[in-house]
Amino acid sequence: MVLAHEIGHDQLHRELAKTGLQEFELFRMSSRTEYEANAFAAHLLLDNDEVYRLVRAGEDMETISKRLRCNINLMLIKMREMVALGYDLRLTDTADSQFFKKVRA
Repeated sequence: MVLAHEIGHDQLHRELAKTGLQEFELFRMSSRTEYEANAFAAHLLLDNDEVYRLVRAGEDMETISKRLRCNINLMLIKMREMVALGYDLRLTDTADSQFFKKVRA
């Protein structure tokens, strides 16, 4: 998950590296660049059709996250992105803005 997040930065924010990224920015979810890197990771790691199938089957967020072996906050970001893409999903939760700091390898 962390590698997918960093690939997101590489692909989306390469121009920022020219001036130097500040380390304190890396896990600030309120930052646009951090959200974009997390959204990139969510799209890379989680298949839209698989997530949608599980939601439509009535699985709850925690069960889907466990089944797909991902952090629940990354799943929430994925679903938020899917809503923006036009999927018929209703979100009731929001991601923990500090979740990446709590990820353990």
